[in-house]
Amino acid sequence: MLKQAFTWWSFFKPDTDPETLLRRAAEIGFDGVELIDEAFFPLAKDLGLEIFSHRGHEREPGFNRRDRLASLTTELEAALKLAERWRIPNLICFSGDRRGL
Repeated sequence: MLKQAFTWWSFFKPDTDPETLLRRAAEIGFDGVELIDEAFFPLAKDLGLEIFSHRGHEREPGFNRRDRLASLTTELEAALKLAERWRIPNLICFSGDRRGL
């Protein structure tokens, strides 16, 4: 079955009411949302929307920077626990920009 989601940052702007955005998305048939801020997880779930993906770590620098491996691993482990708690099936992780590598 096809499920449709929208990416939070594409539509949420500083003057956007989060409840209105999520409610309208649910009303028009979206099944879920991706990359929504953690603060809005409960609201999305209450409105019947699934959270399809969340970030696994801060985007930069990525895992290609060996000096960041320990801290990124800690971030990723915390994100895995969060994903498990909220039943989020996907975490998005980045290898990182080349920047001289």
